[in-house]
Amino acid sequence: VAATDLETTIIFTLKETRWEGEDRFLLPAREISEILNQATEAKIYKEDANLAKVLLNGVKFEIALASVDDFPDLPSLGREHKCFSVPGGVFKKAIQKVVFATVKDTDFSPLRGVSLRSESLIASDGRILAIATISNQEQDTSCVISPKALSLLSKFLSNQNIDVYVGETTICFKTDDLFISTPVSYTHLTLP
Repeated sequence: VAATDLETTIIFTLKETRWEGEDRFLLPAREISEILNQATEAKIYKEDANLAKVLLNGVKFEIALASVDDFPDLPSLGREHKCFSVPGGVFKKAIQKVVFATVKDTDFSPLRGVSLRSESLIASDGRILAIATISNQEQDTSCVISPKALSLLSKFLSNQNIDVYVGETTICFKTDDLFISTPVSYTHLTLP
């Protein structure tokens, strides 16, 4: 399952899923999330080229499909360099410790984000400085990450390791079943 807001892209592998028929169709995110919000199990199938049906607890929902060609190309690891791996729980706690200290005002962009510097996450709103150590392995990495992307990432993290890849314009987070790619505001990276 892939989703994007045209800035951050998330690809999640569903392990307990059975696919039949065509494996690609495009559902409007808001509509499908409202339907599936409380579901533990649902059946989604493509009725025709323009219509999908969702069967949930005996109730059928019909959703108009968009063209798959309208979905942007999915990102993949390209020129990004693997910087480090860290337990997901450690990274989640670090995100929670610093993301609150980011500037909410979009007009003051230099402080709007979380800085990943070597082994720490750092954020400041101009009054509060929050620092969380995520690794004891010093890396030559420096970039600013969207707090929205980090908040999204923290919702999916468990104790499995997360690999962090940094490129010139993007940062990617990867676990066994999750891949998130988002642009970075500033990057300084020395590649081997």
